[in-house]
Amino acid sequence: MVCGNLNFYGVIESVAQKPSTYKVVVGKKIIEKNVVMRNAYEWSIRIKGYLTGQLNSLTVEQEKTALKALEDGVYRAFKDGEHDGNYIIPNGGLVIDSTNNYPTAVVFSLNLIEWKQ
Repeated sequence: MVCGNLNFYGVIESVAQKPSTYKVVVGKKIIEKNVVMRNAYEWSIRIKGYLTGQLNSLTVEQEKTALKALEDGVYRAFKDGEHDGNYIIPNGGLVIDSTNNYPTAVVFSLNLIEWKQ
């Protein structure tokens, strides 16, 4: 899978279509506004992923920093082969597993919301 310019291994835990919202980015915070009578839908995707330092030619710590940088209120291209499009990580949508017992990998959960305006 690819999000922005970061490649990672991942498993899609859930995919849902929800009514499309209007999104406003203030700093790094994303505010979603429901739009009444809007007949548009967007994907909401939850991914369990991991980085090993092999796909991006970075150390594990560099990959962790690059992963955290994705949660900056900017939409990016996401590619998984089925739900390709522009997505944004909502507030609190990235959780890095601090109980990870693998010193050579970063395990994380990632929520993505399709960016449609």
